[in-house]
Amino acid sequence: MNKKEFSVRTKYLINPSFQITFIIYFLIIGVIALMIFYSSNLYFFKTLASEGIQLELPSDHVYFELLASQKHLMNKIFMITSAIFFILISLLGIFISHRIAGPIYKMTKTLNSFQGVDDLREIQFRKRDFFKELADSFNALVVKIKR
Repeated sequence: MNKKEFSVRTKYLINPSFQITFIIYFLIIGVIALMIFYSSNLYFFKTLASEGIQLELPSDHVYFELLASQKHLMNKIFMITSAIFFILISLLGIFISHRIAGPIYKMTKTLNSFQGVDDLREIQFRKRDFFKELADSFNALVVKIKR
């Protein structure tokens, strides 16, 4: 095994404009999902409060105190899980976009270095990269041209 197989990537933003846009899309979807969840949570507590009012419970009844404390607890849990969610989505977005941007970057770099038939060489993508079929097609073209 050579050193390249053990190299650790330290540059995860290969194409920052694409990757940041990709992460922002993920985060927008996440915000929408969290808003739906939070709205559902508010609706749930509002419905429970309405039930207490319909039962004509006094406003200082232990039922309403329990609802208020549970709502406060759920808000804390929501804030903590939202923060964790945003961190995880951001990291996941970086890793997935890296697997997309890496092959495109490598293909672009290979094509830009092309000066003549002698410069043609096959390319290899990393094991977990997307678009392996792009490398296969390019390598098949290189073999045809070099014949």
